[in-house]
This record gives sequence, structure tokens and C-alpha cells, in this order.
Amino acid sequence: MDSPTASSAGPSASSRGLTIFLGAWVCAAVIGTAHQVLHFGSGVVAALGNSIFLSLLGAFVGPLVGLLSGAPYFTWQFKVCLALALSVAIGLLLIGVRGQASWWRRAVGIAGVLLWMIAGLLGFGPQ
Repeated sequence: MDSPTASSAGPSASSRGLTIFLGAWVCAAVIGTAHQVLHFGSGVVAALGNSIFLSLLGAFVGPLVGLLSGAPYFTWQFKVCLALALSVAIGLLLIGVRGQASWWRRAVGIAGVLLWMIAGLLGFGPQ
């Protein structure tokens, strides 16, 4: 019997995670661009740049602002809901990255990353 090698075992968890993140980022950019073009009448290039910037800003800075800010409109209920949404997003991402690579795991992982980005954008509050 031949023993399975790393190349025949399929992609690693880190490469699946990168694929999931990039897939979600593309989905967020396309959705944001379509929304800005159709709803606000923006140009496609400007809307795409804005969508890419906002999705990254929401993903990396938004959760910190929402959870750590002391502004009066960041109530404890808001912070608990934000923390729960981020926890669900992490769980979905872990389901997408762990185990056998399949289309539904990638879809669940992409949904987790999109939920994280949306929760991050909401984390900026009503500014």
C-alpha cells in the first residue's frame, strides 16, 4: 500500500483559509460595488475602490471600535450582540477551514468571513 503524501492529501488548512478569505472579499467587493452603482449611481471604478476599502476597514478595525469604544451609543446590549456575531463568524470560519475540503465548507467559511465584515462595519456605530 502506498502512503498518502502531502500533495495527494489535498490543500492545507492555511491555503483553504486563504481561499475562503479571498472568496469572501471578492463577494463583499462585488456586493458593495453593485449596491453603490445601483442605489447611489456611483461610477463602477470609484464604487469598487470604496467597497474594497470599506470591507477591509470593517474586517480589521470595526470589531475593535465596536467592542472597545466608550461612546454613549455603544451600549452593553450592542457590544454583546456584536460579540455574539463575531463568535458565530469565527465558528463558521473554523467549520470552513477544518476537515475535508468541499464546496459547502467553503461556502460556510465565506459566510463566516462576510458576517465578520458586516459585524465590523456595524461596529463603527451610527457615525
